[in-house]
Amino acid sequence: MDRVIEEKPWVNKRILLVFVGVLLLGILVYFYPKEAFQSVSLEALRFQKVTQGKYFDAVVTLGTVESSHIVYVDAATSGRIEAIHVKEGDFVKKGDVIATISNPQVELDVASKQATIVNQINTLLNTEITTLTALEDRRSALERNQAKLKKLKQKQSWTETLFRQGHESRSTLESLAIDIKAENSILSNNQKLLSIFERMAQEQLYELQATVKVLRSKLELTHELLSNLQVLASFDGQITDINITVGQYTELGNRIAKIEDPKKLEVVTFIDQSFLT
Repeated sequence: MDRVIEEKPWVNKRILLVFVGVLLLGILVYFYPKEAFQSVSLEALRFQKVTQGKYFDAVVTLGTVESSHIVYVDAATSGRIEAIHVKEGDFVKKGDVIATISNPQVELDVASKQATIVNQINTLLNTEITTLTALEDRRSALERNQAKLKKLKQKQSWTETLFRQGHESRSTLESLAIDIKAENSILSNNQKLLSIFERMAQEQLYELQATVKVLRSKLELTHELLSNLQVLASFDGQITDINITVGQYTELGNRIAKIEDPKKLEVVTFIDQSFLT
């Protein structure tokens, strides 16, 4: 026997909700801005084969432009800042004076050392001159011996001729022979002495010259001590920082100024590690 199936109310509600949803979707599509859609023809599209290789990307970040060549100038001696010859922003050349340091004690010590060294050098140079003079005197004496011996031998030759002619006595000839023998002995002795003296003089002169060289090196060091009182630029660049004032006392190694090369620049920035992996 057939029975009446009752209509369920929730089925009608579901159908109503579906209808409303479709209606809203249609309204949304209808009123959506047409500019959001763009049609592209097939001819405008470009296709390219994907291959493995390097991928280039850019990271936007903030940084600071700095010089890659920076030199800090320090004091090479202690003393009071007497003068500052540059200001921040000035361009300097290598060797230009940045500041002058005054240290009377250093100046007095250097002057005293220089005077002592110069006196020592002069004494050694005088000794060298004396040695060379004595060496030259011995060589001159030897030359005189040789000249005298030559004259005696010439006289002996003339006397022998006169003796054979009967115009000169034998005793005169024998006397000349004795004189020549004696002069030969003196000449031989002087030659030996000159050889010894030359060797000794050569050694002495070598030692004197070596000592003078050492003293002159010490004298150069005293000049460097004085030059340390002037703070110089070590290369061409721009003064970007000055750490002293006139009248200030500075110690050895204290910072004086900073020089940068404006032609050699680099950017210092911080990039998150995630961009580097």
